[in-house]
Amino acid sequence: MLRIIIERTDYMRTSIFLFAVLLIAAGTNAQDKKIEADRPGETQTPNTVSKGYFQAEIGFEKEQQTKDDYTLLHPQMHLKYGLSKRFEIRAEITAESDKQYSSNEFAYGLNPIEIGFKAQLLEAKGALPQTSFYTQVGVPKLASKDHQTPHAIPHLRLLFENKLTEKLHLDYNIGADWDGEQTSPQWLYTIAPELEIGEKWEVFVEEFAYFQKGQASLHNFDGGIAYFPIPNVKLDVYGGKGISKEAPDYFISAGISFRLK
Repeated sequence: MLRIIIERTDYMRTSIFLFAVLLIAAGTNAQDKKIEADRPGETQTPNTVSKGYFQAEIGFEKEQQTKDDYTLLHPQMHLKYGLSKRFEIRAEITAESDKQYSSNEFAYGLNPIEIGFKAQLLEAKGALPQTSFYTQVGVPKLASKDHQTPHAIPHLRLLFENKLTEKLHLDYNIGADWDGEQTSPQWLYTIAPELEIGEKWEVFVEEFAYFQKGQASLHNFDGGIAYFPIPNVKLDVYGGKGISKEAPDYFISAGISFRLK
């Protein structure tokens, strides 16, 4: 009963926080260009936050691994600041609950806080995509006891985008992740066509996969929709499922991104 009361209180606080964010963002001098965010989905955009702007991307996600086992991210926050036209610094803070009923294992608390940057490398030119480099490193000591790992948690990616038409573009990533438990990386790719519908809506579909030596590959498919009430705010919802045997049964997520100066 106490846990239920705490969870409901957390949801109320989150709702109040998100409502306050909308009010603040609506009162901020907006850029004409719509906000570019790394959520929804696994594919990250090569665009960086404009110089002098702060951007937050906050989402809640449930990943159902099997019938009995699931993970909650509540919330996952990406915090970014534009140091120059082509360079942003960033941090990721995520609260995670792992509930593995099949093995009677449970973990709660803060994941290792991740710190990093994104830098634009090349502008789009003809068939040449816009290209950026992104990296973050999770610090094991900056985590709750349940989520501490023996090693640091690096992430490395090259981010690409091709403008196919005025409204349709193709984003794709390649890179490597480490989980903090093993020293060998998990390689990945993502591909996500995205279509703008009018001035305020976007839809996307996505396929992404992870590969690690000695383990089965994880292939996933998802899709979602985003809405821009004002240029500084983006609301999103998406969901998907694993399309290989070892991938999650399904996952769903919703979130908000906002930009302030």
